[in-house]
Amino acid sequence: KYGLHVFSPDYEKFGLDDAAIDQTHSSPYVANCSEAIVHFHHFVELVCKGLLREEHILLADFTSSHHHLILHKILNDEHLSDEDNQRLKSIQFKEALERLIILIKDKKIETDGQWDFIVKGKNWLEHLGSLRNRLVHRGMFVLRYPALDKLFGEFALPFIKNVILTDRYAGMEK
Repeated sequence: KYGLHVFSPDYEKFGLDDAAIDQTHSSPYVANCSEAIVHFHHFVELVCKGLLREEHILLADFTSSHHHLILHKILNDEHLSDEDNQRLKSIQFKEALERLIILIKDKKIETDGQWDFIVKGKNWLEHLGSLRNRLVHRGMFVLRYPALDKLFGEFALPFIKNVILTDRYAGMEK
């Protein structure tokens, strides 16, 4: 009962300022918050790139201009060896998301509306990418409890639910 005020949006009425609120976030919370954001971002990235690869490998991956034989194999639908696959580079999350949204909107990827939630979620998905980049590239960044709850309760969990309800993921072993 003595610590619930840190969850209140009007914590100032309890005589707390931003620094005091930030100090209530323990080291384990900071680590767990960071891991949750990074892992969820990775999940979203794999879902987006998986859809792109299903349409065509070059929508999600590219090869260096020095790997002419790999490019030729891809263009001619030839089997890629494990070594070939290791030479492929994945596009960045931001580009994958943008590409997927455009292809879904333009009905180039037939989804029967199952993936429209990605188009509708464009803004928060971009924000998720920014959060992940702030954590990984700029160092420590922590969402306060209410913000993390909102991210996962309002956005992440419904996203996961929508993913597992698609034909692509429905019925997969749990």
